[in-house]
Amino acid sequence: MLVFESEIASITWEENIELIIHTWKKAPKTQEEYKEEHFPLIEKIKQYQPKHFISDSTDSNFSIIPETQLWMAQLISKEFKEYSNIQKVGIIPNKEFIPALSAEQNVEEVMEARKASQPESNIEIHFFTSLEEARSWITK
Repeated sequence: MLVFESEIASITWEENIELIIHTWKKAPKTQEEYKEEHFPLIEKIKQYQPKHFISDSTDSNFSIIPETQLWMAQLISKEFKEYSNIQKVGIIPNKEFIPALSAEQNVEEVMEARKASQPESNIEIHFFTSLEEARSWITK
């Protein structure tokens, strides 16, 4: 079920498997626009409390700069300090090298911040080349 849509991204909720999928429909124009698109996502994660999350950036060749990566890590650790229901995260980066590398660095930064604030956090994160692969892993 589609629960949010903007010009840049959409969020779907699949209640039967407790999955939120965040799909970038195109690249944000700026780092600020990238940041703004995360507030509805955070709201939906808090609302639905999924066990699984997929971020699909296949159609977005956006590169996340280090300052934005740090901002994301701080935001996630602040917003989800007491929230730890997510068990599996699937990441589908854009196929271009630089955006894929920045996505990987962003995930590493977020996970470091999360472990600092929630040492007991036990989230599995894997990178995939397609939504089908990620969904298959989520549902195992």
